[in-house]
Amino acid sequence: MLFLATFLLLGPARSASATWLPAALIGLLAAEMAGNYIYPVYYVLTSPAGDDANPYRGAPYIDYLRAKTGAHERVVGLDGVLSPNWASSFQLSDIRGVDALYYRKYIDLIRFFLREDILPATRGDLVISFTGANWRPFDSPLKQRLLQLSSVKFLLSSLPYWPGPGRIQEVIRQNEGRLLRGRENLIELRMFTISGETKAVLYEHPPYERLPFRIAITPATREFSFSLAMQPEVYDGTYAVCGDGVEFRLEARDSSGRIRPLYDRYIDPKHNLAERRWIEATVDMSPYMGQNIELLFTTTPGPAGNTCMDWAGWGDPRFSGDATAQPAFRLAYDHEIKIYEYPDYLPRAALFSSVDIVPDNQAALARLADPSLDIFQTAIVSATGLDPADLAAIRSLNRVPPERVRAAGIRSCASQEVTIDAAVERPALLVLNDSDYPGWKVYVDGRRSHWITANYLFRGVLLQPGRHLVRFAYEPASFATGAAISGAGLMCLVGLGLWRRRTS
Repeated sequence: MLFLATFLLLGPARSASATWLPAALIGLLAAEMAGNYIYPVYYVLTSPAGDDANPYRGAPYIDYLRAKTGAHERVVGLDGVLSPNWASSFQLSDIRGVDALYYRKYIDLIRFFLREDILPATRGDLVISFTGANWRPFDSPLKQRLLQLSSVKFLLSSLPYWPGPGRIQEVIRQNEGRLLRGRENLIELRMFTISGETKAVLYEHPPYERLPFRIAITPATREFSFSLAMQPEVYDGTYAVCGDGVEFRLEARDSSGRIRPLYDRYIDPKHNLAERRWIEATVDMSPYMGQNIELLFTTTPGPAGNTCMDWAGWGDPRFSGDATAQPAFRLAYDHEIKIYEYPDYLPRAALFSSVDIVPDNQAALARLADPSLDIFQTAIVSATGLDPADLAAIRSLNRVPPERVRAAGIRSCASQEVTIDAAVERPALLVLNDSDYPGWKVYVDGRRSHWITANYLFRGVLLQPGRHLVRFAYEPASFATGAAISGAGLMCLVGLGLWRRRTS
C-alpha cells in the first residue's frame, strides 16, 4: 500500500476527480497504524470467546473450575485434557499456555523439573510441545516442585490418577518369572479410588497365596503400613452381583524358613457398609531387626469359598523410612473427567519475607530443586541484574525473622495487564508467578518502578511496608519503535502529498 500510494502521488499528474485514490490509500494506512499501535484493536478483536461461542459450553467441569480458581490458580491437564491454550478460551490459567512455549527460559524450566521423564535424545510431545499427553505421574519431589512454583491447584485427567506405585513395582519386579505356573497374570498394579482418595494397589485376583517380597529390616523399615480395600465396583456398581468378601493375611518368613503371622483381617464391604473405605494398618517389624526376610502377601476367598468379584488389593504399601512421594491428590470432581485438587502450591501473587541471592540462573534452578529449601518461606533471586538499591532492600528484608509466604490479592488479570493489591507490614518481595518475558513494566502506586526476576522465571517487586497497588503492564520497546516508524512513514506520505499538490 505504501509503494502504491507513493506512485500515485509522485507519478504523472491526474485530474482532480482522481485525487481521491491516493488520499483514500493514505487514510487506510493511517487507520491500519491506529489499529496496531495507537489503540490495541487486535487484542479487542481477539479477546477470549464468550459462552455463546464456547465449544465446551455446558461442560460442567469448566464451570466447576471457573468457580474454584477465583484467586487465579492454574490448572494442568493429563491425557491431553485441555491441550495447550484451550484453557484460555474458558478464562482459565494453564501452566502449558502456548504463549510461554516461545520463551526459552520457560522450556528450560520444564525440562529441568521434568527431566526424570525425558530421556537423552528423545523427541515427542513432552519435549517439543508440552501437551501433557504422555506424562507420567507427578511422583517425585522434583516434579511436585514444578506444580508448586507454577501455582497449580488442579490436575485434570480422563483416567484415574495416582501419585505413584511406591513399593508395588518393586514387589512385582521381584516376582517376575517366579509366580506359580498358570497364575502369572493374577498380580498387577492397579489404582482404586474410594471416597475421593486414589491409591496405587498391589492387586490380587483370584486370591493368591504367599506372594513373597524380600526386604532387609533396618531402622528405616521397622514399621510396615498399608491400606486394605476392595475395588468399589464390587459393592457399588453393575458388578455387585456376587462374592462374600476377602481375607487379607500378611506373614514373615525369616532366613531359617520359619513363617510367622503378622496381620490378618477379613473384610466384606458388599454387606458391611462400614468397610467401604480404606482400612489402614501398620505392622511392627522390629523383632526382625538386622535380618533379611520375606513378607508374604495372601488373599483368600470369604467363608463360602467363592472367589467371584474378589477384586482386592493392598493399597500404598510402604515402610516408615520411605520418602513420601507427594501429598495426596484429592479427587474433587468425578464426572465427565476427573479433577484432582493439589493442596500444596504457591499463591499466584505471593509475598515473601525471605530472599536468597544466588550467582546466576543455573544456580537458581539448582537451589529451587534443593529439598532443603522451603519455597513457602524463601524466594530465590539471581544476582545478575540486581543494582545496589536492590541488594540493600533485600538485606533490609532479610534482617527480620522470616515468615510463611502470604497471598496478595489479584484485582484483575489479563493478557497484557495484571493489577495486585498488596498490604505488607514489613519489607517484602511480591512475586507474581508469571514469566519474566522482556517488555513487562511495573507501576507501584501509579509510579513507574522496576521488577527483578525471582524463582528463575517469575516477576518480583520489592515493597516497603504499607498498602500498595502494583500494576504490571506489557509495554515492549518494539511497540514504541513500531509506532515511531509508522508515524514517521505517515508524516513522509503526507509531506509528499502536500509537496506533489504544490508542484502539480
